[in-house]
Amino acid sequence: MISRRRYAIVTEAGVRFARECYCSSVAQRGTEIELYGFLLRLLSFGGVLPLDVVRRWHRTGILKRAMGRKFVVVSRSVGVLPKGAVEEAIRVIWGECPKSIYV
Repeated sequence: MISRRRYAIVTEAGVRFARECYCSSVAQRGTEIELYGFLLRLLSFGGVLPLDVVRRWHRTGILKRAMGRKFVVVSRSVGVLPKGAVEEAIRVIWGECPKSIYV
C-alpha cells in the first residue's frame, strides 16, 4: 500500500537561515523569530516532520510563511532532505550527540 503521508522538510535555505540566526548577534523581528523557532524545531527532529504533526501543533501559518521563503517544502518523499547540511547544523547548534542516545 502506498502511503499518502506528506512531510514538511527543511531545505538548504532553511538550514542556512537557522544557522545565520543562531550565529547572529543582531536582534531579529518577531516574524523572523517565529520562523527561526519553527526551523529549530524541525531541525531537532532531523529536518523532517509529518504534516499531521505540524497541523496538530497549530503551526500551519508559520509553515506557509516558511514555504513562501523556500525554507521548507512539503513532499511525500523525504529524499529531498539535505541530510549533510542538517547534520552539520545540528552539530553547530546543539553539539555532538552522546553515543548513548544511539544505543
